[in-house]
Amino acid sequence: MKISFFTIILFISALANPFNSQAQEFDLEDFIERNFSVQDENTNYEDIYEALFQLYQSPINLNIASRQDLQSILLLSNIQINEFLTHRAKNGKLLSIYELQSIPEFDLETIDEILPFVSVRETGLQADNRPLLQRILNEENNYLIIRSDRTLEKRRGYISTKEREREYLGDPYRVYTRFRVKHTDDFSLGFTTEKDAGEQFKWDPSHSQYGMDYWSFHVQLENQGRLKNIVVGDYQLQFGQSLLFGAGFAIGKGSQTVATARRSNLGVLPYTSVLETNFFRGIATTIELNDFLDLTTFYSYSPINGNLDSDSARSAEEFFTSIRLTGFHRTEDELAGKNAINTQNFGGNLLFNTERENLNIGLNYIHTIYDRPFFRQPNKYNQFEFGGTENQNYGLFANYYWRNFHLFGESAISSSGGIGP
Repeated sequence: MKISFFTIILFISALANPFNSQAQEFDLEDFIERNFSVQDENTNYEDIYEALFQLYQSPINLNIASRQDLQSILLLSNIQINEFLTHRAKNGKLLSIYELQSIPEFDLETIDEILPFVSVRETGLQADNRPLLQRILNEENNYLIIRSDRTLEKRRGYISTKEREREYLGDPYRVYTRFRVKHTDDFSLGFTTEKDAGEQFKWDPSHSQYGMDYWSFHVQLENQGRLKNIVVGDYQLQFGQSLLFGAGFAIGKGSQTVATARRSNLGVLPYTSVLETNFFRGIATTIELNDFLDLTTFYSYSPINGNLDSDSARSAEEFFTSIRLTGFHRTEDELAGKNAINTQNFGGNLLFNTERENLNIGLNYIHTIYDRPFFRQPNKYNQFEFGGTENQNYGLFANYYWRNFHLFGESAISSSGGIGP
């Protein structure tokens, strides 16, 4: 049985309470239960809740929204997005939110569902031109979450045995903290920390531990002229169908079969999850080369967990045989593999979009460098997979939207010989 020891959720703002009278009319939890009632165990619904809450606090401006922005609402079908982009390209910016009623495929039920997450507002002279620091300090959309929980029953790892390497070193409480301040299409900054049950809370720089076992942070700026997006800190990339870059949300097991299979080009996303793997740490930028081409570049340097070995028959230097994805550092054995491998990743994406965004074609590239060789345990299923210190991957993808049809695909090839259709 698992109980919550204490849970404190604080939504704070610089000047005012972000929950106004409108918040009482809209129940976000009920909204998620109604629209995502059939859940996929591989989807992080906590992140979905946060993303929708961010959109609710700072709605998308329909006059400048891209296809990716509209897909991030998770409520519109491809044909609805196509009709909206066609309407805006033909008639110009929307004058009122009620103009959505004149767009084919937008019924009243759909409009009612998306209203909390969208708005129609002018840019230019009426845009917020205050200094960045002032906009951050006065932003109402910010929150702090502090949470702790534990399992009442005593787990085997807390019981002393002769197998000392299996004994948990820390207490049974999981502690989690997250802070974020964000304004859609402008800026985002925040941090996330966590100590899993069984991990120690201590100051130990030798094991890269500073109080909490895990720390994550990010600073993001958007729409700075030609610089469409820049993220410093932890981030993910989503381009193509996730052969090379995969992140974001993929709601599964719904009535729309295609939507459960395809991925959207969400670009560079700040990383705010407590999952301690599958993200980059460094800097990523997206630059608008012209009206049809965007260039994204990134560099990442981050340590990862792994199992080290020093078999002289295979290598004259120390190497690793596997990468640990759990993120647990509860025992002496798990601590020995913490941040054992330093990884560098760099590369980018070149994305072509038509004016109506009904066709996009992209090129992906990533170069990975480990500070020591990667030699997997020899098995039949992995004998042709990458091994060594460096690897390069190249990918090509395309998406085409026509009426209610969506054609998409991606292929990739690795310098180690791997091919992905």
